[in-house]
Amino acid sequence: MKKLLIIISVMLVQNIYSQDSTGIKKIPEENVSEKNPLDIGELKIKLNSKGDQWIKFGISSQIWLRSIENNPGTSVNGVPQEQTYDAGIRRMRLIIQSQVTPFYSVFLQMGTNNQNFISGGGSGTGNNGAGKKAPFFFHDAYNELAIIPRNNFQTGKPNKNNLYLGAGLHSWNGVSRLTNASTTKMLAGDIPIFNFPSIEIADQFSRQLGVFVHGEFDRLNYRFSVNKPFATNIKPAVGGPAVDNNQSGKLSYSGYAFYQFFGKETTVTSFLPGNILAARKVLNIGTGFYTSKDATQTQPSENVFESHLPIFWRRCIFRNSFGK
Repeated sequence: MKKLLIIISVMLVQNIYSQDSTGIKKIPEENVSEKNPLDIGELKIKLNSKGDQWIKFGISSQIWLRSIENNPGTSVNGVPQEQTYDAGIRRMRLIIQSQVTPFYSVFLQMGTNNQNFISGGGSGTGNNGAGKKAPFFFHDAYNELAIIPRNNFQTGKPNKNNLYLGAGLHSWNGVSRLTNASTTKMLAGDIPIFNFPSIEIADQFSRQLGVFVHGEFDRLNYRFSVNKPFATNIKPAVGGPAVDNNQSGKLSYSGYAFYQFFGKETTVTSFLPGNILAARKVLNIGTGFYTSKDATQTQPSENVFESHLPIFWRRCIFRNSFGK
């Protein structure tokens, strides 16, 4: 398809957890008129009277309505078509975030992606099931321990520095901000998938199993991880391009850090917003990496192999208020 004429992305987001809020605060009577009508609070259940143990739920759904001008000779379901119309589930998520104790938490995210009338369906549905019964799977499933918490356990006051250690299926990725992008806070209709360097190859929808640390050192926000990539074993052709092959079983290493000159972003979860509608002034400079030894192979001549996969990135991001 050479040209995508229309993508209508309908964002139905209800009760998404906020990265910089920990509860529903009662609005003073005099400020009710100033309350953002789109801020509907959180689906949160407190587990104790102090409020430092809780379970929080999030739901998001993104629906696409599309009109596509096809390339000449394109067939859809075996029939030549110049124009295709469809509706589809671009992504749907159910999120459970729990603070089991003041220093121990569990994060789960489940969902499905890319289901329409002819693709995205599950296996074993027969000739008439190409788009039916889309797989519903865990995107994230990890445990996390607060080594240095954001807020002091005794006083409740913010700590200047914080450090968290976790393990599981996670998306605390390296390389770039877009590799850690939030799908619910993007100005455009979607994120460009090329921002995930090994998506659905050595990872599960940009996630890998491993150990990670993240936190803040004053104005420096950082994340680093050591992971076991999902297995790949594609064989390269002689003289052909590099292919993904990590049969040697080496680990992967990734990291991303950014310095915050103005407003600070709170990273309770791994996802970084693409747009905050200029809620605060932000100027960040960041850099990241992803590397995995013997992760790819080439065969420049018969029976001669080379393996390599280093990726590095740097960027600057600036946001300021508007319309005030």
